[in-house]
Amino acid sequence: MTTTYFASGSNNPAEIRGFTRIGHAFGVTAPKVTKPGEAALKATAGTGVESFVDSGAFSEVEPNVPHKCDKKCKKAGSDCPGAGTLPFPSYPPYYMVVVDPMTHAKFTKVLALYTRLAVALGNQVYLVVPDCVGHQDVTQIRQAKYAGAIRQLRALGANLLVPMQKGEMTQVEFAEVTDEVLGFTDWIPSFPCNKAPTSPEELAAFIEARNPPVVHLLGIGPRRKAFAKYVAAAGGARVLHDSCLITETVGKSNGRKNHCDETFKGPRVYTKAQTIAQELLDQGIPGETHVKELGIVLAFTPLPPGTDRWAAIETGWAA
Repeated sequence: MTTTYFASGSNNPAEIRGFTRIGHAFGVTAPKVTKPGEAALKATAGTGVESFVDSGAFSEVEPNVPHKCDKKCKKAGSDCPGAGTLPFPSYPPYYMVVVDPMTHAKFTKVLALYTRLAVALGNQVYLVVPDCVGHQDVTQIRQAKYAGAIRQLRALGANLLVPMQKGEMTQVEFAEVTDEVLGFTDWIPSFPCNKAPTSPEELAAFIEARNPPVVHLLGIGPRRKAFAKYVAAAGGARVLHDSCLITETVGKSNGRKNHCDETFKGPRVYTKAQTIAQELLDQGIPGETHVKELGIVLAFTPLPPGTDRWAAIETGWAA
């Protein structure tokens, strides 16, 4: 079994260039891709570095999670709304409430970008097709509405990630309908692991019924406790997965005990790397132009197990 980890949310052109330089798969969110970002994406053609592009539909919903009092609430006293209060009272608990709808105009722009990237990158790019998180029925409507555009992307060689949302149908039944709606079966089943998540047991049931060669785990990184359970549930399938690597590695005083390149309560790895990168740039390191790009090289270049990343940098390998 092989796994591929997309460092999603890497929308800045310098971040794209940085991950490309070290051969690390990365991901972007379509509505946040600027013209320079699109150019940086297209420039990865022929490098073999794979990229993941999300439609942005993940952000259109918020879960109606009952309020749970914490230490801050207890300090607030009577100002605390109280345990069990729903942020969206007119909806049932844990319902996915659409707060920022993905309109037809938004999807039209997303699909136009998808097409341009598919032309440039072919099978290097993985595209999340239109869906609605936590809403199986709306996802099916969107699949049908944009089926023609989805088939065109397939013809251009792009890999198509189809989210297996949960609902009245089982995910296996949902997949069978998807086959009919799209008119082909070589799409990649993708399983939400964050909002409206699929459990490892549900993934295992899908694998047993459909036996896909590749699956994608949406929104889960390798450091999540449940990740190993999902990988085990995938059986022999190749596992693709994504999470915001940059977001989870920034901060000046929230370093983690269990991270090999961080000091507990010190700077996180990417924040520290950017500080060093700026120092190197100030010294005139040849061929470098952007602190984010060099920061990614310093923070995430694979090193042999047990290697002290910061000591290695001091020896000059980055230059």
